Amino acid sequence: MSHESTDELPAGLVLRRPVVADAEAVAEFMCAVDVAEIGEAETDANDVRDDWGLPRFDIARDAWLVVDDDGGVQGYGWIWDKVPDHEMIGDVYAMPGETHRAIASALCARIEERAAEHLSAADREDEVTLGFFAPVGSPWARFLDERGYPVTRTYFRMEIVLGDEPPTPPSIPGIEIRTYQPGADEVALHLAMQESFAEHYLFSAEPLEDWMKRRSAHPVTDRSLWRMAWDGPEPAGGILPYPFDGMAWIREVGVRRAWRSRGVGRTLLLEAFAALHALGHRRIGLGVDAQNSTGATRLYESAGMHVTLRHEFHRRVLRSGRPVSAQG
Repeated sequence: MSHESTDELPAGLVLRRPVVADAEAVAEFMCAVDVAEIGEAETDANDVRDDWGLPRFDIARDAWLVVDDDGGVQGYGWIWDKVPDHEMIGDVYAMPGETHRAIASALCARIEERAAEHLSAADREDEVTLGFFAPVGSPWARFLDERGYPVTRTYFRMEIVLGDEPPTPPSIPGIEIRTYQPGADEVALHLAMQESFAEHYLFSAEPLEDWMKRRSAHPVTDRSLWRMAWDGPEPAGGILPYPFDGMAWIREVGVRRAWRSRGVGRTLLLEAFAALHALGHRRIGLGVDAQNSTGATRLYESAGMHVTLRHEFHRRVLRSGRPVSAQG
């Protein structure tokens, strides 16, 4: 099927591949959809370019636009193989309303075609899956339900709005919180975070180079905000804050099993709050698996955060077999 086809699309709309110069228009459209679905915009062009820079992502094969006769963006979809050729994540943006279903169908069909290519490249004994995130109760969530993507997990966005003075991080005997040192701490940080998340749903081990690239590529990245917890020479955990406009974001916070239940995670959070507060940020958010087995939701609540948004992960098994999420 041609990727320039108008199949499944209303008259006046066509499908084409994006190019790098489309990032601003794509971000503007994504923001309009966000406002319609969740009440606020969450995306800028740097976020779009960051997605397009993911390992193995090919804009000419893994992304699509729906545009009108004037070239205006009316739909956007993409797919990424988080675990190469095995565990795929997709996303579709279509404005709620009368054209939503047609545009979502066209984009989802192309994503599924690309997923089939990954499926054919994977070992025949391995499980292959495709999943999508959707705001709870949104038209996109209802579309996924009807298309045969069952909900397998719920995720929370949790936030805190800091006052004039951020909470004071407590000290922990034997634990030192230090600023991440580029060129010295990469291996230790990667080790700490990979171990911290090893028990999480659909965790997949990631090589150091890919892991660091994904966490350093965004233009707002400020590694002087990153913190690590040390027990002598051993990394106990770490936290990666990002100073996004509007709402700063904690991308990851993790504590290795041997150092849990000692307050390390809470102290790292409060250290990050203080560092972001010093830069003028007051609203801070993060995402968390609602069924997290390590008690992360309770940890974040203890630091003053609360749930503001719920997303569901809709996941279809394209082929049953050996799970590959935990393989390196």
